[in-house]
Amino acid sequence: MARDGLAPSRSPAQFSESDLPLIEDYFRYNSFHHFISYKLNLEAYASKNENKAKKSLNKTIHKLFKKENQIDTLKAFASPNLTTDFMASFLEELDQEGVSKGDYQIDLEFVPRNHPAVLFDRESRAVNLWDLNQSKSLQAAIGEKTPPSVLPIEDEFSLIRKVATTEYPNEGQYYQYQGGVISLQLGLDKLRWDPEERRSDDADELAGDLIYRRYFKIVHEDEFSFTIDHPDMIIKNTAMAREHEVIPVFATVDISKEFDGHSFSAPKEQLSVHFGDMLPTQKRKRGFLQRVFGDEKKLAFKTGELRLYGRLGKGEGGVDFEVVLHTLVYNMNTRTFNAQDSKLTVSLKNEMLNGYTKASATNDIKRILFGPMSPDLAKSLSLGRFHPNLKTTVGGR
Repeated sequence: MARDGLAPSRSPAQFSESDLPLIEDYFRYNSFHHFISYKLNLEAYASKNENKAKKSLNKTIHKLFKKENQIDTLKAFASPNLTTDFMASFLEELDQEGVSKGDYQIDLEFVPRNHPAVLFDRESRAVNLWDLNQSKSLQAAIGEKTPPSVLPIEDEFSLIRKVATTEYPNEGQYYQYQGGVISLQLGLDKLRWDPEERRSDDADELAGDLIYRRYFKIVHEDEFSFTIDHPDMIIKNTAMAREHEVIPVFATVDISKEFDGHSFSAPKEQLSVHFGDMLPTQKRKRGFLQRVFGDEKKLAFKTGELRLYGRLGKGEGGVDFEVVLHTLVYNMNTRTFNAQDSKLTVSLKNEMLNGYTKASATNDIKRILFGPMSPDLAKSLSLGRFHPNLKTTVGGR
């Protein structure tokens, strides 16, 4: 008898092999001749029996992901059966610890760190090594620096402080990866799991999401410029404006895969790019475990903003505008921008014709930008850098 359960599907794969390039940034980073490395932090949160649940989480993580080499670790994270394997192993560990099922959040943080001794050994050859004071000064100059006072001091911003202040050589790219988080959230409170068949009979018993969050530095802020022309609107120029003199502009990029028992084999997938904002991982509880990744701007550290300058309408009644593009949301299932969830601010620069309101102009700008202009917008912003399925269609810098 057929059952509407959570058995892992073969076609399409639950999280397909195309996810492998998604996480290469985390593991196959440019070490710049060992000047940069990453420390892996594991954070785990549980709604019940937290200490025992954390012990079970740690055992599961090590069992699934502690491999002999980097390639095998990379493949484990991109496994099509990642969530099924994780649940099977984790539920087994919970049973052994005598812990009842609850709601869980697992964050794997990739924290960048410099190895200044490497640079010191290299650069010290260029100075007079007989002058001990000079060598000491050089070593101090390239060592770990005190974070600028503009950076938030709260615990949830600890990863962002490291990402924003780690010195990176220039890779020659527009977007340069500098750290991130892989987060899995599972609501298992109602789950009745068959350990032998690795499934549940009721698809409504499971809810969760898998999110890849990466922080990218905008390397060439002064070159981030493009134009887009449309019969009803033109983007004449763009600019990436820095907020702080001592901190470069960053973008927070999320690939989110939201699933329940019904969508387990084909999760809802979307790309969110927060230009100029560094969003921290949220670790607070609000009754039920809070969704780990929100886009509340009050929780973001602002490093800059992306501005678009253009004109709506090309005739005498046209209006000049400035758009600040805060967040772009792209639906990977439909290959379209989600205009409702994307966020922008519009400033109009001149008077409009009678009967044409600012609200109407804003709606028209948003409709054209995320509608007929969207292919050119995606290409101009090189969104292909952020997702392998977009690379062939829109490209990446």
